[in-house]
Amino acid sequence: MTDPTPNPDAPALVRIRNVSPRAALEVPLLRGRIVKRGEIIEVSPEHATRLIRQAIWLRVEEPARGSKNVNKPELLAHAASLGIDVPEDATKAAIATLINEYMDEHTTTPAAGNEGE
Repeated sequence: MTDPTPNPDAPALVRIRNVSPRAALEVPLLRGRIVKRGEIIEVSPEHATRLIRQAIWLRVEEPARGSKNVNKPELLAHAASLGIDVPEDATKAAIATLINEYMDEHTTTPAAGNEGE
């Protein structure tokens, strides 16, 4: 039987949100867990550091509000973290488009059609 007493030396979990333009991600680092776009998950500080480097994850400081949708301030913060200049009057959709375009330009994917060679 395991001891139910929390380990005071264990690091606190970090909350991060999937802000990928894709509908959902399979995350190998998390044993293949599927994480929906906008979903907030709790991970170890080490995993958070590795995932946030991918620019499709945002650290969540505030408590969950019951909504899985990314709001405009979060999109603005994410765009700023990527170094994207966002026009002052940009809508939420326009900011998401800028982020998606950035991700398409800066994300490499395996070439299609090379299976079986």
